[in-house]
Amino acid sequence: MGGDVHATAFRYEKHIYASPTEDVARYTLKYARANGVYEDELIAHDFKRTVAAMLRDGIPRRQIVEETSALYGIPAECVEEVVAAVPAEN
Repeated sequence: MGGDVHATAFRYEKHIYASPTEDVARYTLKYARANGVYEDELIAHDFKRTVAAMLRDGIPRRQIVEETSALYGIPAECVEEVVAAVPAEN
């Protein structure tokens, strides 16, 4: 990734329909700006290393999908395909 810093900014409105906020809340995205976009080739190596390390550490596949999807901004369905392709250890 070459030390590049890519910043993202968001502006949103929060609507709470019940109290406490854990009950129901909706966010409406009002503004977003990305100062850079990583190409697949730029994150593929780091992504694969992260998944491999998590599998090696015995982290459940479902958790790996959730965390790496959030970390890299990759849709969970795509992460599931990658994680499912890795053979389970015996």
